[in-house]
Amino acid sequence: STESVITCEDRMQRLSCGKKTRYEVKVSHLAYGRTDRQTCSEGRPQGQLDNTACSQGGALETLANRCNGRRICEVDKTIFSDPCPGTYKYIQTTYTCLPFTCEVLFLSTPHPDAGQTIALIGAFYGRADRTTCIYDRPEVQFNKITCFTPTANRVVAERCNGKNRCSVYALDSVFQDPCPTTIKYMELAYTCECNVITCEGRMQRLSCDSGQTILLIGAFYGRADRTTCIYGRPDGQFNNINCFTRTANRIVAERCNGKKRCSVYAMNSVFQDPCSRTAKYMELAYTCECKFWKQTFFFLQCGFSSSLI
Repeated sequence: STESVITCEDRMQRLSCGKKTRYEVKVSHLAYGRTDRQTCSEGRPQGQLDNTACSQGGALETLANRCNGRRICEVDKTIFSDPCPGTYKYIQTTYTCLPFTCEVLFLSTPHPDAGQTIALIGAFYGRADRTTCIYDRPEVQFNKITCFTPTANRVVAERCNGKNRCSVYALDSVFQDPCPTTIKYMELAYTCECNVITCEGRMQRLSCDSGQTILLIGAFYGRADRTTCIYGRPDGQFNNINCFTRTANRIVAERCNGKKRCSVYAMNSVFQDPCSRTAKYMELAYTCECKFWKQTFFFLQCGFSSSLI
């Protein structure tokens, strides 16, 4: 469904997909300024309405970065600069509700059966502004904007990193309460990475979808345990678990970064032999990125302090 809304300069607009809990906002059109003398004109002196060639450049990108991918997003003039001082302006927004990339309170890789896992970029729980998650809340609950839990990254990473699905609740019981009288929210940014293991002597293909290229996160060639790639090998070939090639990251990055697909052989001739007479394996972690933006998911969820319920 597509919605078009107009927000007068001194108001706040809530972009929402209503009861469609598995949908997210995508802004398709945005104008901030004034293009006529009728919109949002009630009670305003004529001098504040005369400039009808007032428009904020880059407004769509500003709002899209703030709202796209969220189920609910609050918008007001504070997120824009003033394109025409002295003119009473308005925000004209058109947005669509699309199926969620990830569920509310639920992170997921787009292709959970394709060997992808979650890699957290950053987590925030607290309050850093006066516009997010304020709907139907008294002003005293969102005045403090220097409130955050310093351990949020660790808490979410322990729950989610390396998994293809995880749930995170925006609750004080999960993060500890950094400011008891303030209504808080959680903001997460994460990407999805592929993890593959290849036994010595075999070849691994890395690939990304159309329009995306490979970005290596990490590479390992050697042995770090006694359980990986041991089938058919005598015991003496997997006892050394402190064996690795120090240049593995550089070697794979030079072969694969920036390409849509590449092949890497788990062989001594590629990596040099870090431990002769040991059966080795190659482990790669990579993600796919577009030319101008990384495949990153941004997610916001309002939180509810137990002292405010």
